[in-house]
Amino acid sequence: MEKLVCLIVARNLGDAVIQSEFLRKLASNGYAKRYVAWVRPQVAFLFNDIPGCEIICSQFPVGTTKNFGFKNALAFLKAAWRIRRMEASSSLDLIGDFRERIFAALAGADRHQHIGWGEGHPFAQIIRNPFGRGRPAFVVPASCPNVYRSYGVFLAHLTDGKETSILSEVKRPTGTALRVGLHPFASQRCRLWPDENWLEVANQLLQDGHKITLFGAGSERLALEKMFAPILSQVDIFTQSLSDFTRKVAELDWAGQFWSSHGTTPGRQKHFDQCRQ
Repeated sequence: MEKLVCLIVARNLGDAVIQSEFLRKLASNGYAKRYVAWVRPQVAFLFNDIPGCEIICSQFPVGTTKNFGFKNALAFLKAAWRIRRMEASSSLDLIGDFRERIFAALAGADRHQHIGWGEGHPFAQIIRNPFGRGRPAFVVPASCPNVYRSYGVFLAHLTDGKETSILSEVKRPTGTALRVGLHPFASQRCRLWPDENWLEVANQLLQDGHKITLFGAGSERLALEKMFAPILSQVDIFTQSLSDFTRKVAELDWAGQFWSSHGTTPGRQKHFDQCRQ
């Protein structure tokens, strides 16, 4: 068992949501005695309920919104120094970029473990990896392009197969109308699913009697209205603040991403197969 593990979460909200689930699964498996999450202050709330996890916040000089002036750069260095003084036995990052590995060197754990992306993997084309500390602890093959599955196989590697997915186990109640949330946007074009696929899935959910809430940032509202124009009167659109966003998501029975790994009809399955590809 590790003494203290530091997870470096330097990117944006979507990455932080996924990586908080990764750390939660590690903690529930007893991977380490204690954890520290080095995160942006805007996403710290995602890690609040992880047992044995201390949260240290700073901005980072990466991501879509860097906000990294002198004051924040100083706070970043202070956060790295705090973690260094904690003497972590290992650090982790789930991006594999050389910049995360530089952050790991500043944090000063005994060793650093990071994910790697095999030749031909979509992430291998966007992750910068010319140098940095350590070699990948696990390389995700090109045959596993879905990010949820990719993190699942890395999780299985770290836990000797005891945990194999970052997704929560969800059982669909039969004959029950579900409150389903769909968030069709991403910060990188390569992560986007075709608009017409989202519309067809939403149509099928409505035909099954489910209620749909579409999520996005305030600046994305017009894009949501355009994408779902044929069914706009049948869905809700939610583009409020981040704190309100988390409250609204907590009210849902299912998030859109869960449909890719849980029961689907043959008609839906073809689209989820395309999404994985």
